[in-house]
Amino acid sequence: MVCGAKYRSSRHGFATQVLWVRSPSADHADLEIEPTVKFDADLCYGDPETAVWDSEDSTQFFINTVEETVQREEAVRVEISASFQGLDADSFTIGKMSFAESRNPILIRSSVDEGWPYK
Repeated sequence: MVCGAKYRSSRHGFATQVLWVRSPSADHADLEIEPTVKFDADLCYGDPETAVWDSEDSTQFFINTVEETVQREEAVRVEISASFQGLDADSFTIGKMSFAESRNPILIRSSVDEGWPYK
């Protein structure tokens, strides 16, 4: 079996807080928001209980694999440039959106990692 981590959006949510509004006008605003995103990640990895060490090749092999879904929640800062016409919700458009800060990848731990290194 070939394993690979993948994102699955079967359980997702979105809640946000507006941090600041810069240079608002009657038809444009730049916003910085911090949404909390909830997501599922499907993981597949070698089962550490079935690990075998090949001392000749200095390599570790796994006899079995584990598949599991983990749930995460992460807050990210996003900058948005929006335009609109007064209070008309249908006129609201996002012209540009980007992450406000350079981020490292979001780390996802499997159930095997829970409590590490204090198991």
